[in-house]
This record gives sequence, C-alpha cells and structure tokens, in this order.
Amino acid sequence: MTTHTKVRDAFAPVRDAMATMLLVVTLMTMPQAMAADVPAAEKYSQQYVLSHIVIGTTTREQVRAAFGEPHQSQGGIVDGVVRADWTYYQRNESMQARTSRARGFLRSAAAFLPGNSETRAAINDANYEVGRVASNMDGMDATNAAPRTLRVQFDDHDVVRSYQFN
Repeated sequence: MTTHTKVRDAFAPVRDAMATMLLVVTLMTMPQAMAADVPAAEKYSQQYVLSHIVIGTTTREQVRAAFGEPHQSQGGIVDGVVRADWTYYQRNESMQARTSRARGFLRSAAAFLPGNSETRAAINDANYEVGRVASNMDGMDATNAAPRTLRVQFDDHDVVRSYQFN
C-alpha cells in the first residue's frame, strides 16, 4: 500500500462527511435557488428604487450593492466632466429556466459526492422534487409582466446625478 493510498484512505471519512453536508446544504437551498428572481422583482419596484437611490447622495458602489452589476454601462465626457451611465433591465425568468438552474446545481453538487446508491437515490429524489415543485408553481409564473428599466447617471465624483425609472 503506497503512502498516497494510506493518506487517501485516512481522509475518506472526512470526505464522506463533507459530501453528506454538501448534499444537505444543496437540498436546503433548493427553494432559494428556484426563487432567485424574487429579490430581483422587488428591486424593480418603485418603493425599492426610491429607498435605495437618493440624487446627490447615493454613490456608485451603493447602487452596485443594491442592484448588482449594470446590464449596460456607458461613460464619457459631457461638458468637460467625466460621467457614467448605468442601465438595468428587469429580466423575468421562466419556471423552466429556474428548474433547469436548480437541477444544474444538484448535478454540480453530485460531482463532489461519493457515488454510492444512497447518494444517487437522494439526488434522484431531489430532482423529482424540483420538477414537482416547478409544475405546481407553473401557473404562478410572472414572465408576462411588463419589463422595467432603471437608468442611473453618475457625476465625476461617482455620486448619482440623476436617474430614470419606468
């Protein structure tokens, strides 16, 4: 028996315990993975925008923290002043896309788990549950909502100069 094999075998219980923990975390976070667009929908509400953007006060980093990376970014010099414009588009995601993402998450987690029959059975059960939940929620999909756009203009000090939200 080589030293490598001895070390690998010595750490097998630790590896298996970590794999089990990863499976548990995966199963516990599935609902969040499937509903990841809920906070995004809230970000495009009038109340959220008004509470997170104050002209002359809110910085570029605060906008990034509240809304994430912009979907479109433009910069330039206007009247001798360096300015930047960020645009965000509300993106609705279908239930099919969310289901696909959740199943991809399970596949990724499975790559780190030991390949025994209990693990495969747990992953199959989780995939079944993802599909079941998705089919039950399909009627609640909000992909037909009118998309909204947020455009934020920053001054040369990286502070919000103005914004448009529609």
